[in-house]
Amino acid sequence: MNFNIIKITRNKQEITLTTLSKRSGISISAIRSIEAGVGTTSTLKAVMGALGLDIRWSLCLGDESLGDYIKRMRISKEFSQRGLAREISVSHPTIWKIEHGHDCQLDILDKVDKALSLKLQIKKLKFPRFSVLQAYRKKPF
Repeated sequence: MNFNIIKITRNKQEITLTTLSKRSGISISAIRSIEAGVGTTSTLKAVMGALGLDIRWSLCLGDESLGDYIKRMRISKEFSQRGLAREISVSHPTIWKIEHGHDCQLDILDKVDKALSLKLQIKKLKFPRFSVLQAYRKKPF
């Protein structure tokens, strides 16, 4: 995933780190880390919500959660949880936690994204007043 959009969006909206910290409830150092692609999914969600951003993915079914989407794609690619864990060098419980909506490190989410070809993207929300991490389908061309 490309995390540059977080800093670009913040700068375009002329939001300082201090203001974003107050809006998101996240420390300035954690925001800097998120802008560099380091941190956890819960921190990312808070920062994205304050900026009106969301994580979107292709091939989503209705209001499917990110964890459910990862599980469905893992199964479709014929990976077991243990197999995917071996593929990206993490523990089996880490994959289970991701699929059940628990917090995870962004570098691990990025590895899952690449291993399963999820094509996760951070995009501006069409309706920012709605909650973060809603499921969106990519519109056909």
